[in-house]
Amino acid sequence: MRLFLQRIYFIYGLLVFVLCMVTFTTLILFTVALVSNKKWAGKVAYFFLRCWGFGFSSLAFIFYRFHGLENVQKNQSYVFTSNHNSFLDGIAICLSIPNDFRPLGKIELTKVPIFGWMYRYVVILVDRNSAESRQKSMLEMKHHMREGISVLVFPEGTMNKTSSLMQPFKNGAFTLALETQSSVVPMVMWNTKKHMPRVPKFALCPGIIDIHFLPPIETRGMVKNDLETLKREVFEQMKNKLLELQGKAVVAAIQ
Repeated sequence: MRLFLQRIYFIYGLLVFVLCMVTFTTLILFTVALVSNKKWAGKVAYFFLRCWGFGFSSLAFIFYRFHGLENVQKNQSYVFTSNHNSFLDGIAICLSIPNDFRPLGKIELTKVPIFGWMYRYVVILVDRNSAESRQKSMLEMKHHMREGISVLVFPEGTMNKTSSLMQPFKNGAFTLALETQSSVVPMVMWNTKKHMPRVPKFALCPGIIDIHFLPPIETRGMVKNDLETLKREVFEQMKNKLLELQGKAVVAAIQ
């Protein structure tokens, strides 16, 4: 009976997702077509993207709690780094980051029907198998940082499908932070995997997702040789926060 209800809820959530996606993808495409200024087109597109995330989450009974927003200054650009465990992560990020930002996203998702049409206009695309594409995406990220727009990178490179809290980090986010002398804001998302896991498939559960913004890590004065140190510091901060949250969850379950 429980499995049956979960499947019914998933179908309902899927219908809500498609409805919101079609509506707001249309608005985003109109924005891109009608607004000639790319910076303003991006701002309006992201407004509609947040509307999509809010609409889907509200109708699907998925809610968010934000922690540590005092660590983020709205008039400053950052390199945000986040763990990545679920398809819900993208929605959580859109709703949580208060700054104007652009995420780095893999080009494969442009092939997803409907979603892919919107996706190509609101992310910085990268083909991870192409050195040329990686270089191009780095230049685009630097351009956005110079424009005062933050960048979000999943430093694990892809969604974590393992039992580990996090996978090893790639260099891209930290190279960007060093070369632009921008602060890194580590983010930790908790419970996205619980509410929409990869296994079993077709699972979606209502509930609360917590997003934690950790204190910024300053890179001013750091050089290229500090890359591994910076990467390790961000990894440890995020890992320690996840261990803390995991410990609290275990205690709560026992009680």
